[in-house]
Amino acid sequence: IGDVLEREPSAPKPPSFKSKVTGFPAHKKRTGISKFKRNRSADGGAQDENTAVERQHQPNISTKELPVVDSADFERRQIDEDNRKRLADMSEAEIEEERKELFANLNPAFIQNLLRRSNIEDQPVSGSTQQQQPPATSAAETTRCPSQGPRKVSFALPDEVPEEKAAHPTAERHSISESSDSAIPNTIIQEETPHMHFPKPPTAPELDPNSSSFLDDLHEKYFPNLAHDPSKLAWMTDVNPEENSAYDPSQTGLDPAEVRFSFKGELIPPSKAKTLSTDLGLHHHGDAPSVAGYTIAELAMLARSSFPAQRCIAFQTLGRILYRLGVGEFGVESNIDAPGLEGEKAMLAKGLWTAVKYNRVMDTLTEEAKKEKGHRTAIAMAQEAVWNWRRGGGRTLEAV
Repeated sequence: IGDVLEREPSAPKPPSFKSKVTGFPAHKKRTGISKFKRNRSADGGAQDENTAVERQHQPNISTKELPVVDSADFERRQIDEDNRKRLADMSEAEIEEERKELFANLNPAFIQNLLRRSNIEDQPVSGSTQQQQPPATSAAETTRCPSQGPRKVSFALPDEVPEEKAAHPTAERHSISESSDSAIPNTIIQEETPHMHFPKPPTAPELDPNSSSFLDDLHEKYFPNLAHDPSKLAWMTDVNPEENSAYDPSQTGLDPAEVRFSFKGELIPPSKAKTLSTDLGLHHHGDAPSVAGYTIAELAMLARSSFPAQRCIAFQTLGRILYRLGVGEFGVESNIDAPGLEGEKAMLAKGLWTAVKYNRVMDTLTEEAKKEKGHRTAIAMAQEAVWNWRRGGGRTLEAV
């Protein structure tokens, strides 16, 4: 233990790195060839050797022995062979019947073009065309490896497809020549021409607004393929006289709930309701469409509408009616026992107050007037209606 000598430890030095000019590690240069390059060169050498061996064993073959067949030409010839086989299996009567059916259903101009093209294709080909042949090339060049060059696919448009110039031997009894073209009678083509294209739809009858079947004729002319529901067009029909009998001037008495008012809150008598113009906006599709004015029940229904404009008009009109009713313009309810006209007005006022209570008019007005959010104009109109009701006396009801 005495041989152990303790030394004072020195502070460890931080690791030091070689200074770099760019701040990035220096590129390490490889002296040998990479494994990927060696494998690639080995594969390429084997492929070149196989190609050289194949070229030595393959004889030189010209393109005359290996003709290149176009796909379009091959398909055309295949179709032609199938057609000729079908014609060979058919009798003369069947061929003639098929020809008549084609001439009857096809356009004459289209038939002329087909006949003209068939005559052109049946013409003999000159010797100069047959002598033109491509230069001979070796089979190795013809069947070269796909990797030696990119493949290209080209599509020929119908206008750019050259006409087939190879002669096709045709049977005389099945060929369509100029003689058959001239043998087609023009009278048959002229007779079949009007029935060849799209048929014209039948003309619908002229509409007469005064006709009793105007709505049915309207549907048949413009919407023949749609479902027809006459109930949805009932508002376009003439008014039934029974619908206006409730507010007819010939009646001796009226129910106060059927009394009609203008937008100013004025009462419209039956004799005047028939003569008012429709441009005043007082006609609507209610109980009596041809009579102007609104009843308290109709105004109460509009006051609960989801359309703010309808609510605004109803609130304003109801407020004016309540003011006139409160000041006694339509009669005083307490004078119901009075004789004569005063007693009749008192009965009218009582009936109107009953209609207001029955239709919960004040409930609707106060509920809308107390709203803090919503349509501001509708809230203002409801507050104005409540104010007019209080200004006319503010009769206390159970609903308020």
